Amino acid sequence: MDRTRAIRTGAAGAALVAAALYFLIAAGVLDIGESTNGEDPGLFEFGAFMGVIFVGVALALLQVRSRLVWAGVAILQVIVLVGYVAAAQIRIPAFEAWGLLIKACQLAILGAVGYLLLARRSGELRR
Repeated sequence: MDRTRAIRTGAAGAALVAAALYFLIAAGVLDIGESTNGEDPGLFEFGAFMGVIFVGVALALLQVRSRLVWAGVAILQVIVLVGYVAAAQIRIPAFEAWGLLIKACQLAILGAVGYLLLARRSGELRR
């Protein structure tokens, strides 16, 4: 397996772990706290939607060798990471173990696609 494939496979694995955790949130198996305003935060919809997104990320990483796709995956990770921190004030606890584990997976994905983008640009990785 060449380096590009290994990195893409590792990032896809991290995306699948994040997807599984999101699906467990949707199913109510993992407790991630509650809304500060007492309203239903719609965790089923949120978890299911994000789970599907991250399955898609995994499939894209495994099937597509495209700088544009890798850049899109990187942008998605940044948006979701920033969104998690920005939404901290509307949930109790502000940060919880499952969310932080998902963010660790997302940082791994971001690091991998960042490497792929930079290494590809410098000619380090073979096409």
